[in-house]
Amino acid sequence: MPISANTGKAPHFILVASAGMGHLNPMTRLAATLSSRGCDVSFVAAHPTVSLAESNSISQLLSSFPKIKSLNLPLVQPGPTATAADPFFLRFDSIGRSADNLPPLLEHPDSVSAIVIDVSLSFGYVPVAKKLNVPCYMLFTTCASLFSLFAYFPTHQIADTCRPIGDIEIPGALTVPRSSVIPFLRDPNHPFTTLFLRNSRLLPEFDGVLINTFEALEPEVIAAIRKGHVAPNLPPVISVGPLLPLDGQRPTSLSAWLDRQPPRSVVYVSFGNRTAMTREQIGELGRGLEGSGYRFLWVVKTKVVDRDEGSGNGEVEEALGE
Repeated sequence: MPISANTGKAPHFILVASAGMGHLNPMTRLAATLSSRGCDVSFVAAHPTVSLAESNSISQLLSSFPKIKSLNLPLVQPGPTATAADPFFLRFDSIGRSADNLPPLLEHPDSVSAIVIDVSLSFGYVPVAKKLNVPCYMLFTTCASLFSLFAYFPTHQIADTCRPIGDIEIPGALTVPRSSVIPFLRDPNHPFTTLFLRNSRLLPEFDGVLINTFEALEPEVIAAIRKGHVAPNLPPVISVGPLLPLDGQRPTSLSAWLDRQPPRSVVYVSFGNRTAMTREQIGELGRGLEGSGYRFLWVVKTKVVDRDEGSGNGEVEEALGE
C-alpha cells in the first residue's frame, strides 16, 4: 500500500472527470486502480450527466469501490462562444468553466497529493491547481500516437496557417495521413479544433501527463515524445495503460466467444460512442460484414445521446432483417 514517507498517510488524488464515455471510462478505471492500491481518491463529476451510460458508469464505480469519495461539481452555464449543438462539447465547456467551484469542495486542500484532470478540461483546471499549489496531471484518455498529434498540432498550425489540413508529419514519431486526421480538425473554426488547440498549448503547465497506453504497444512514439522530438517543454509522460474495465464492465459472453476464435481472425467494427448510424447505414454495413466472410464484432449505436432511448435492439434487428 502506498504510504507517504512524510505524513504516514496514503496519497490523496482528486480526479476530475469530463463528459462522454470515451473520456469517463478511462478516468473511472484510473480511480479504481488507485483506490485498489491503497490511495485515497475523490472523484469529481457533474450531475446530471449528459447520457445514461455515464450515470451508470459512475454509479458502478462508487458501488464497487466504496472508499472512493464522490464530489458533485456545481456547473456554470456554457460560455457565450459555446455555440456547438453537440451536447458533449457544451458540457466540456461548462465543466471547464466551473473549475473555480472545485476548491470549496475540498475539505483539506493541503492534504491533496495531486489533481488529475481530463485532457478536455485543461483550460479551466490548470490555473486552479496552480492557485492551490497542488501538482496537476493530465489524463490523456487515448493512445500515445494521438497524444503526439495533440502535442504537435499548435506547431503545425503556426507553420501551415494558410493551407488546408493535409498529411501531418510529426517529427520523430509518425505521419498522420489526411484521411486519418480527426475530421473536426480540418475545420479551423470548429469548437473541437478551438478546444484541442487551447488545451494542447497548456501542456508545459502540467506536472505530468498520464497516457492510456503501455510501452510495448507504442515504443517508438513514446520515445519520440520523451526525447522532445514531438514538441519542446513537455512535462514527464507516464504510460498507465492498459486501464482495465471494472469487473461489472467486462462483457463475459463476448470475451468467451473471442477466446474461442483463431488469432487475428476477428474484425472489430466501431465508429466511436458519439457516432450514430441510420437504419439504412446499419443495414448496408451489416450486409457488407456478412458478405465479407470474416468473423466480426460490431458495436452499433443508433443515437448520439443514449438517455431514455432504451436498448435500441429492436431498431437494429429491424434494420438488419434476417
